[in-house]
Amino acid sequence: PLRRLRAFRFAADLGFAVEPATLAAVAADRGSLARVAAERIAAELDHILASGRAAETVAAMRDHGLLSETLPELCRGAGVRQPDSHHLDVLDHGIAALEAAVRVAAGPGAWFGPAAEKEMAAWLANGRNRERLRWAALLHDLGKPACQGMKNGRITFYDHDRAGAEAVEALGRRLRWSRRRARATARLVRLHMWPFHLNNAARKTTIRPRACLKLHRAAGDDLPGLFLLAMADSLAGRGPGRPEEIEAEIAALYQRIAAVVRERIRPAQAAPPLITGHDLKDMGIPPGPVYREILDAVEEARVAGEIGTSREAAGFVEEFLRRREGARAPLARQT
Repeated sequence: PLRRLRAFRFAADLGFAVEPATLAAVAADRGSLARVAAERIAAELDHILASGRAAETVAAMRDHGLLSETLPELCRGAGVRQPDSHHLDVLDHGIAALEAAVRVAAGPGAWFGPAAEKEMAAWLANGRNRERLRWAALLHDLGKPACQGMKNGRITFYDHDRAGAEAVEALGRRLRWSRRRARATARLVRLHMWPFHLNNAARKTTIRPRACLKLHRAAGDDLPGLFLLAMADSLAGRGPGRPEEIEAEIAALYQRIAAVVRERIRPAQAAPPLITGHDLKDMGIPPGPVYREILDAVEEARVAGEIGTSREAAGFVEEFLRRREGARAPLARQT
């Protein structure tokens, strides 16, 4: 049965067309892949997605019934309409995003500018990252069918990024991916809307260092990959309601965030901390989850340029706690 899938893998790897008689045999034996180990199916899919004809081959698998056997979660997006910023249903949009991800990764400088190309290329130099990008592009809207709704006559998909990340982890378990791989791919899917939300905010006001730090904390070293995914997602949506300059805006947003990371965040993280958990304890603050909240707030203030010394940090903590408590009873202090 695995030969039904392997035919498409060989076509993707070697660039030939599958003969009609072979396609008929593939269709005639529908369902037989259920007898094949998940690891073997996953290996064939990895080969297909790593090829230069990844999107074309996935589309052919869709057309000949094989995609519903191998990735039924993805096929739930067939016929699911989207807002007018899109021209395709959810399934075909995922395939188009895969094609765009391959195209963008082949020359990221053409999309993000020469200043960003080195960072993008360094991230893509890791083969696992390149693999995750392609999978995340194909699966990034996996949560949309379950989240589809209507508001004021407009199609909505609230929280589809969260639902999609959960679905990717479940798919990874089914395909016997490692836990690390499933979580890393799911993280890109979970975060894939963040650049668009920030871009919407950037149209109204300046993106402040605090916002850059929060995204950097969430994405970590995958920040270049997240924006490669966002670019692919944008290129795959060609509906009449899409903003004309969206790709240029995404590129400018990445350049802004990457500059803040280089010039402010990394230097602040490399420097000695302005305040530590021991200092908080000495200030009479009982240990607990509030420590992480305080230390994160201190880091944000430092990156924003609001504080620069330990003394200023201590004063910031006092003020932070007063604001945090508000009208509630004061935080209990140790004596």
